[in-house]
Amino acid sequence: MARSYLLLPAFILTLTGMAAAQGSNCGTATAISAPGTYGFDTTTATTSGFAGLCTGGATSITNDVFWQFTVPATGAYTFDTFGSGFDTKLSVHDGLGCASTACLGYNDDVTPTLQSEVLVPNLLAGQVVLVQVGGYNGAFGIGSLNISSSCPGEDGFEENDTCATAAPLLSGSYLGLYIDTTDEKDLYSVSLPSGATMTAAIQFTDALVDLDLFLWEAGDVNCGTAMFGSSELAASYSTTDNESFFYTNNTGACQDLILEVDTYAAGTQACLTYDLSISGAAPCGVSPTFCSAGFINSTGGFTLLTGTPTSAGAGLHLEITGGPAGELGYLLVGTGVASTPTIQFGNGLLCLGFLGFDIARYNFGPGPLNSIGVFDSSNVFQSIFNGGSGFDVPVNTPLSTVPTISPGTTLHFQAWHRDTPAGPGQSNTSTGVSYTF
Repeated sequence: MARSYLLLPAFILTLTGMAAAQGSNCGTATAISAPGTYGFDTTTATTSGFAGLCTGGATSITNDVFWQFTVPATGAYTFDTFGSGFDTKLSVHDGLGCASTACLGYNDDVTPTLQSEVLVPNLLAGQVVLVQVGGYNGAFGIGSLNISSSCPGEDGFEENDTCATAAPLLSGSYLGLYIDTTDEKDLYSVSLPSGATMTAAIQFTDALVDLDLFLWEAGDVNCGTAMFGSSELAASYSTTDNESFFYTNNTGACQDLILEVDTYAAGTQACLTYDLSISGAAPCGVSPTFCSAGFINSTGGFTLLTGTPTSAGAGLHLEITGGPAGELGYLLVGTGVASTPTIQFGNGLLCLGFLGFDIARYNFGPGPLNSIGVFDSSNVFQSIFNGGSGFDVPVNTPLSTVPTISPGTTLHFQAWHRDTPAGPGQSNTSTGVSYTF
């Protein structure tokens, strides 16, 4: 999403037009309350000497005029003099009239032009600001004050505006994502194993911008079109806050999917932020976790094991999160999963199959077969011998029946860790992950 100046609807801009009225000093500033273009003429304007709390070049603005802008909706606003016929200066002050309480910004020249621009990122609805425009070193003439509203920034997933550039996501919560009515949509790619159910939800304020939610199969010709009733796998749309749906993959094979967040109509703003949450999605080859309920540890939460395909080792990277800070642990591997786990393992259960299956620990080292690590202050497992978070499953295993992983091998993983805060000698276990290499 390239940087853009997002204006409110066109009819508002038409009403503001090129009005030539402007106040001659901070106490007689012309009241305005909508983004738009305001024409002015400083040919006969005097120099007020007002600088408020702005410093530097703002103290020497000459032949100046003023507007009192009441912010119509919370967001970021850009003030500029693009299109003016002389060397301008521009400052923006918080407060009513001459009673400035803060300097919100000052600018002389935006290279390579002689016009000025100030971006104020966080203005609140109803806030009153004083806009001052004048010349450099006595310059004067006919000009334009332009005010536009824009999103306060881009999120880390841009440019994800087409199905071809969809940003890959795993299950989880993604907060503060940006969207606007210029690019209109955000696209995300997810994978869903056969038999798994994915839930997707967005939370937002409909009065600002109305959003809709779609799910497409990757490669669908209608992907990204927001066409209700065409070939979408699931959709959610209404004229109220928030949207959500669930979808179960009954195709018999892992699916690559595209999640589309689309702007349906602008409300009081042309942009907003939203929160996205996804559950059930997992890279193809990684099963939904077993032992999924987990066992509460001393943090009050669960220790979670997740897997993602990688080019390292045998092709699987495991991450362990949610464990108690400072506690040691390691990974277990097995050839089966217990249908009904009954073996107590510290305060948790051993969910790997025990009777009739092979089970072993990754604690041989130093070397790639040693997964021993410690949870950091953010409750993320950090490897001691191999460095970094988590563990790259090596080609060789500690299992006697499957000493080497080959294509088509299916293995199951679970983590064990100490949990001293729960009591001396206490320990616990994580959720589990299955993977076919």
